[in-house]
Amino acid sequence: MEAYGDQYDIVALQEIWVESDYEIIKDLTAEKFRYRKYFYSGILTGPGLLVLSKWPIDSASVFRYPLNGRPSAFFRGDWYVGKSAASCVIRHPVRNIEIINTHMHAPYGPGDAAYTCHRTAQAWELARLAKRASDCGHLVVVVGDMNSVPGSLTHRLFNLVARLSDSWQDCHGEFKGEIGLLSPEDQIIQAGTTCDSQLNTWRAQRRIDEACRLDYIFYDSSFARVSDARVSFIDPIPGIGSVSDHFAAETDLIVNEQAVRKPPVDSDDLRLLYTDILDLIDDYKHTSIMQAKLRNYHFIASVIVLIGLLIAVFWGAAHNRAWVGFLFMLAAIVVAVTGLLDGLMGFLFGRCEMRGLREFESEVELARHVLE
Repeated sequence: MEAYGDQYDIVALQEIWVESDYEIIKDLTAEKFRYRKYFYSGILTGPGLLVLSKWPIDSASVFRYPLNGRPSAFFRGDWYVGKSAASCVIRHPVRNIEIINTHMHAPYGPGDAAYTCHRTAQAWELARLAKRASDCGHLVVVVGDMNSVPGSLTHRLFNLVARLSDSWQDCHGEFKGEIGLLSPEDQIIQAGTTCDSQLNTWRAQRRIDEACRLDYIFYDSSFARVSDARVSFIDPIPGIGSVSDHFAAETDLIVNEQAVRKPPVDSDDLRLLYTDILDLIDDYKHTSIMQAKLRNYHFIASVIVLIGLLIAVFWGAAHNRAWVGFLFMLAAIVVAVTGLLDGLMGFLFGRCEMRGLREFESEVELARHVLE
């Protein structure tokens, strides 16, 4: 940060999950960024979001996404950190800037409808938050790791619902060719790739066609215009490696003195977007129901097996076979713990997820109905 800090006015970071790391960053940047906000709200940790600013931060808030993966995927951690949208209203000399920093649920393999649906629900919530902030007259800038490629439902939501522009696209246009035909250097220059680049020491083993652009800076073109957008922090730290497993996205925005009118949104594009989202929800609802049923069936089966194991323990004790009783008791503990956890997730999380999906679905249906 020492080498780059002078050229930035606002910095938004993700994956700062350890508070001691935040304290280090705060101390190292205190001279260049007098104002900062670290967000604590989460489950086991906070959402890992931090905003640094050269201008005063007047207010801040955090919105935790209702749909954010499964608690059963503890080895992935998305659910346990409580992925969120973190907002800071910054007092810029021309106009208040509302920075919304986020890190959406990660994709874990192609065709994973659960995480695609949850991530789209997160983009839906974030797009509406951004739209309300724009309506208040703030220059809204949404930044972060969206874990979504250009043209995805997430990207379309920001364009059509939030009415925000992609700073990279506005500056360079969107790359239309085959990403795997470019060199790693050209992937960055032409396509703005920030993730899975072979130039990143944490991702050097990836195939060249896996490079993609997942990190964005969206802005309200009514109140600002882009003078430049680029991918940065590409060079590795000697003896350590790349700064992060993602490269950074940065942009130069010029704040308008007067608001500029944006062209209206094509209602056909909106209608198609809403239909695509509803189709995604409908496809995933069957998976959600089946997941909950299987966990509840596991709980019921565990109760039956547990009764049998306890009878076996009694039988072993009655026949002076202590080792048999010990084995059956150990098995009974495993069955009881796993069955109870699955039962709780099936009943509590299953119902919570389904209600979240139904709410998401009803809000999109309402928005589509308004167009009719």
